[in-house]
Amino acid sequence: MRIKTGIIGFDTIIGGGYRPNTVNVVVGASGTGKTIFSLQFLLKGIELGEKGIYVSFDMDAKAIRILAESLGWYELVKAIENGELLVTRSHADSISYLNEGRYRLH
Repeated sequence: MRIKTGIIGFDTIIGGGYRPNTVNVVVGASGTGKTIFSLQFLLKGIELGEKGIYVSFDMDAKAIRILAESLGWYELVKAIENGELLVTRSHADSISYLNEGRYRLH
């Protein structure tokens, strides 16, 4: 059984969705769609009655709410407000190693 992402075409590429009980990290350069991708996944989970957590190095809960509203994702905003979706901003001294060649998927 796979966990559907809610992202059109992506589930097909990865064999039907994410495997249960796995950690999936979304990494990429600025502006490549990581936030939208992640929020779409969380929105799908909320639609299915799941709870979620979003950890960001640059956006706090207010910024995520504003983005979700601008996209018309009011269920996401509601989930943040009622505690079904926790949004937290984390600090990292350096995450540049994530973009180094040895960590890239080919």
